[in-house]
Amino acid sequence: MKFLVTIKITCEQTIEVEADDEHEAVEEAHNQFNFNESEIIDSDATATAQDALNMIQMIGTYQIPVWAIPVLMNGDCSGVSESEGEAVDNFENELLREHQGLVYNPVGESYFSTSNDIDDQGGDVQDVEIAGIFVSPF
Repeated sequence: MKFLVTIKITCEQTIEVEADDEHEAVEEAHNQFNFNESEIIDSDATATAQDALNMIQMIGTYQIPVWAIPVLMNGDCSGVSESEGEAVDNFENELLREHQGLVYNPVGESYFSTSNDIDDQGGDVQDVEIAGIFVSPF
């Protein structure tokens, strides 16, 4: 059985072409774009569920302060101090050194802990499973 899986991959590559109309320009730019189609799953491609899962690897479960979860998952820094924001950025950047993207999955209920994995402070935390996304290079 096959499943339809849509994965959007964003890549910055500038290609300049001259053409008589927009359709021709898009087609020419696509032809010049340097990638191996057999290694890409793009927004118009279908793949098996296993293909999609092969792109994601579980990193681990982390104790994340409840105030940091909206920052990680939605980029919502409302009510977060500058130092807290920097701590979240440092945590996320460390994980992104080996992964092209991250997937966050909070599990269970929040609870009190004497430390956490963002800033090592005590407070309410929630366990969050974090997986890394691997994308084949173009």
